[in-house]
Amino acid sequence: MNGRKDGAPPHRDPPSHSTARLDASVLTMLVDAKQVASAIGANCRVRLRRLPGLPAGRHPIVVEIWQVTNGRLELGGLDMHTWSRRAGRALGDVLSVSRGSTLGRTLGAMGEKVSALGSKTLGSFNEVLVTVPNVVVGGDRSRLVSWVLGMYTDSPVSMWGDRLTGFGFGKRLGIIKRSARGDCEVRSLDGERLMIAALQPRGARRHGRTRAAAVVRRWMTRPLVGRPAPTVLARSHFRRLFAGPDVRIQGVAGELFVAKGFLEGLDPVRLAIEPSGAGRPYGGFTAECLDVKLSFPIRLLPK
Repeated sequence: MNGRKDGAPPHRDPPSHSTARLDASVLTMLVDAKQVASAIGANCRVRLRRLPGLPAGRHPIVVEIWQVTNGRLELGGLDMHTWSRRAGRALGDVLSVSRGSTLGRTLGAMGEKVSALGSKTLGSFNEVLVTVPNVVVGGDRSRLVSWVLGMYTDSPVSMWGDRLTGFGFGKRLGIIKRSARGDCEVRSLDGERLMIAALQPRGARRHGRTRAAAVVRRWMTRPLVGRPAPTVLARSHFRRLFAGPDVRIQGVAGELFVAKGFLEGLDPVRLAIEPSGAGRPYGGFTAECLDVKLSFPIRLLPK
């Protein structure tokens, strides 16, 4: 940590909430900017900032499909009694959705008995994260963020963690199926098909230090902002360690289909995905063995 020239206290990295390793597919959709603004919602504190080089009236949405392994909570900066107390309330909410209200209420009542050890392990599961890059919050045009439109997970524990901690990512439980080559299908718990990504690898697998997909990866370094409550925003940092020794990057091509009801404000769309590469900064790529670290969220105060 370095001291600041203006004499203010040095910047401190926010406490770490969790770590994991991902095999990720990253797909970029260019859609109508008005639709993106509508999906974010009526919030005077949030504005899109136009990206250079894109057709007028278009803005990207980034879809990340994750196979998560070795997920672990780190509990940085949170008292264990507070964690267990909050865990019980959130666990009851989530299990009410995923397994029936009676079981959910019963297990929720056991919240004070949630052990620290049990709370620390997330295990392996699948998730889909949908973000809007190049967003300005509170009029601070010097600090760009990625707005989280929503997430899907097939892990009740992961959804519980989102509710518990107040990221505002809007995680929903779903049925997520992935093939060995990276195809993905997302369905609601009722079986309604919401998203299909049919993908084929293209080109050589490269080390994570390659400049492939540099534009999208630069967006991915920015803080995430979600909305844990209608009038509340929260910012967190999601570090993707592309320079890790085991990381491998490869382009992917195929088709992405998003159905009505996938996320509020998004129209159904079927798009061809081209592999990221020279002349195609907004295509698709995969990142294998990608270590990630998520910080605790910080509430953003109105200005």
